[in-house]
Amino acid sequence: MLLGCLVLGCLLYIIGVPSAIAGTTGKNILYLNSYHHGYRWSDDITRAIHEVFRADGGRYRIYTEYMDTKRRRSKEMKRHTRSTLQLKYPPGFFDLILASDDAAFDFLLESRDELFGATPAVFCGVNFLDRARLAGRKGLLGISEEAKIFDTLDLALRLHPGTRQVFVISDRTTTGLKIRKKVEQVQSRFGNGVTFHMLPDISLEDIGRRLRQLPEDSMVLLGVFSRDSSDNFYEYDEVVPKLVENCPAPIYGLWDFFLGQGIIGGKLTCGYLQGRQLAGLGLKILHGVPAAALPPLSVSQGEFSFDMRQLDRFGIRPEDLPPGSAVVNREHPLASRMRIILLESLIAISVLLGVILLLLRVMKRRKQVQAVLEEDRSALEVEVRARTLHLTEANRQLRMEILERNRWARALQESEQEKSLILNSSSDLIAYLDTDLRIRWANRKSLDLAGRHPGEVEGLPCYVAWHGLEEPCIGCPLIRAEKTGQPETGEVVTPDGKIWLVRAFPFHDGHGRLSGFTSFSLDVTEQKRAQRAMHRLAYYDHLTGLPNRALLKKELDKRLEEAVARGHGLALMFLDLDDFKAVNDSLGHAKGDLLLKEIASRLQGCLGKEDILARLHGDEFIFLLSEVDDPAAVMAIARNVQNIMTRPFHLDGDEIYVGASVGIACYPLHGVDASNLIKRADRALYAAKGRGRNAIALFSEEINAHFHRRHQLESRLQRALARNEFYLEYQPQVNLQNGQIVGIEALLRWHNGDLGLVMPDDFIPLAEETGLIGPIGEWVLRTACTECLSLLQTGCDPLRLSVNISGYQIKHPDFVSMLDDVLRSTGFDSRLLELEITESVAMNDVEGNVETFGELKARKVLLAIDDFGTGYSSLSYLRNFPIDRLKIDRKFIKDVAECRDSSSLVEAIIGMARSLNLDIIAEGVETTEQVEYLLQAGCLQAQGFLFGRPMSPSDLRHVLRQQDSVSAAAIS
Repeated sequence: MLLGCLVLGCLLYIIGVPSAIAGTTGKNILYLNSYHHGYRWSDDITRAIHEVFRADGGRYRIYTEYMDTKRRRSKEMKRHTRSTLQLKYPPGFFDLILASDDAAFDFLLESRDELFGATPAVFCGVNFLDRARLAGRKGLLGISEEAKIFDTLDLALRLHPGTRQVFVISDRTTTGLKIRKKVEQVQSRFGNGVTFHMLPDISLEDIGRRLRQLPEDSMVLLGVFSRDSSDNFYEYDEVVPKLVENCPAPIYGLWDFFLGQGIIGGKLTCGYLQGRQLAGLGLKILHGVPAAALPPLSVSQGEFSFDMRQLDRFGIRPEDLPPGSAVVNREHPLASRMRIILLESLIAISVLLGVILLLLRVMKRRKQVQAVLEEDRSALEVEVRARTLHLTEANRQLRMEILERNRWARALQESEQEKSLILNSSSDLIAYLDTDLRIRWANRKSLDLAGRHPGEVEGLPCYVAWHGLEEPCIGCPLIRAEKTGQPETGEVVTPDGKIWLVRAFPFHDGHGRLSGFTSFSLDVTEQKRAQRAMHRLAYYDHLTGLPNRALLKKELDKRLEEAVARGHGLALMFLDLDDFKAVNDSLGHAKGDLLLKEIASRLQGCLGKEDILARLHGDEFIFLLSEVDDPAAVMAIARNVQNIMTRPFHLDGDEIYVGASVGIACYPLHGVDASNLIKRADRALYAAKGRGRNAIALFSEEINAHFHRRHQLESRLQRALARNEFYLEYQPQVNLQNGQIVGIEALLRWHNGDLGLVMPDDFIPLAEETGLIGPIGEWVLRTACTECLSLLQTGCDPLRLSVNISGYQIKHPDFVSMLDDVLRSTGFDSRLLELEITESVAMNDVEGNVETFGELKARKVLLAIDDFGTGYSSLSYLRNFPIDRLKIDRKFIKDVAECRDSSSLVEAIIGMARSLNLDIIAEGVETTEQVEYLLQAGCLQAQGFLFGRPMSPSDLRHVLRQQDSVSAAAIS
């Protein structure tokens, strides 16, 4: 393994690793670690920080500096750290400072302003931090590490009721002194029956001798011990084995890195969890949450963790531990070690193979690059030659053009007539004016506009000749040029509605006095109209005339700036029409568009003076409400909008009712920028739609958490099949008359490495919504047939295999062909396969389902209606379905022996099944009373916890073999 890592490192060095700093635009993060690399506490925190930032997906660069204060003097290392940071990093280089444990925190308090200025800083691992130390420290927040001394001692004394003396081991480091103080504070809570002794911080060997002499009624609480009275440093994995070796009494600890070294356990503080808390706070700041908006101080959490080997040593049962306790070393140490050796070997082999493949890929890539470079060089030479020829020709033409222009310049100087020709050919109004704006010369375009001859125009003010006004045009650039003496440009609107772009150039005589102007005027009326039309297309919805998303975003940004300046709030209300698709499907898109225009008109009547209504797309609208500070007021507005929408819309004789769901987000409660507000209002709308029609939802952390949970499930569900995270369990179906297993039902399970066991009710609806139910359903069917066939091949009697099929699968056009492929590839007998379809799915598309069911029956596949009694099946429809079995839903079986209503309904279902010649099976059977009732009512098959919980294929094989053994014994 080490050889593979070394080869990989050399390869990366040969290829060249680009600078991690130059040319990037990510966030720079400084991580100050109080201790040293290789110290497990430090490594756990470091690993958690890197995992959190990698999972976020942003571009972050983490620069780690170890202060090494465990092995060296704190003051000396602080000076060294300060000089190192000043040399390595320029001022303002970091966007965030992370610090772990007391030394790094103290260093921040002393040097943060000098080294980092106002850069926000987050800390963890500071033992029993006094909040007063954070007073006046802006941008500084974090986690106080508070060892769970009382909880650990309280549990230990309950597990060892005969204990009368507690010996505390804790050195005189900063952390050790705090532990001693806390023990002194809590010891009075245990009464006079327990005596506490503080062992002095003598050498490790002396403490070992003291521990060998402990009375039988003793226990030991290990705080921290990294330095003794002689200032000798000890690693944690050096301390604990020595103590355990010499101590006959149970030892409890306060930190998780002691676990597995010989302590029993306790409520342990975890460096990895603190690292995740630390990185989480840092991410919030990098995502734009102000540090002042976050709690300045959080408290670390502990969890009960124990070593199974030590529990066995002192006769403690796992059942006596607090619920949810973690227990390590459950397996045999040799098996665990062998697995680690095997894993390391596989990793080493994988790394070597990866290095080889990478080398081959690099060599191939280098050849490709060389070939491309050779082609590029040839192409570049061709292009250089072509461009050289082109530039030579261009220079020749430029020289000819210069000669030509020189000839024209001389000709223009010699011919006033040719000058007038050029001016008169311009589409601009060109004129020379005196200081009173009287025309001295004008081109033909100006004369045409005035409708006069040159002699009639000369001497008239320009505003009289061209526009028939008695005074200069409002905002005329000529007036400004007269005042400033500089060229001026501007637009002038004349009484006839035309827009002119006027450019005025003043002239001065030899004494610097203003002598006149040259005026250029261009009619830009049509251009301005086109610009206004383009603006409307860009910022307004073409159907309703409402502002679109782009204009709403601009207005929201502007209103947020005003809200900040004025100190008031605002709100976004997302409105989505309920079942609008049904209107389009039933009445057509033309009438749907007409309905949207009517809805927009009605919603505009709900607006305040400063409010904005926009249409985002389709049937989704959004309100921007200004100067609202109370979310309750926004909810009232939303209810008013819904009330207005309850009135019917009348379109060409049709009376249409449309409901609306509303999602709300408020500034500053739910966000301080436009993107977050829009996103959270949209999430609130999603939550409202999830509650049914005509609902209102105000954004909350619960909604946000639900969204993230759904997103988390969806992202992991996308990869679950490829990662083999699904597996099947099987529940027996038995004959109630003889107790024999006659069938099994395949039940899907999902175990994710991050989420643990996820129940089908949580992920099956999501799979149906995202379309993943197709490949998942095929995997279930194929796996169930394969595993059941394996059972039958071991000698078990034929069993009916029941597999649940979703509505998405049964409607898919390739479902039957997929089933054929599964049966052909697995070799499973179709006569033993039973497909279960829920009653609601069966009744959703009766005609389509009858056709599909017929194709399945042609293949001799059994069909069953699952959860029967919960839907609205009619007898006539059931007669048309070629089904074989009805499954009575578990909620009717639950109280069938006591409740007359349930028993009557079950009897009716059984009677109907008999009349249709259908088999019947009850699910959810858990008591013998239910079995007796079902037998009496005529139901001969059932499944439930009474006969067996869902089990793995191996457990099922064991149960079937036991059944076969009992049957064989009965026959003999």
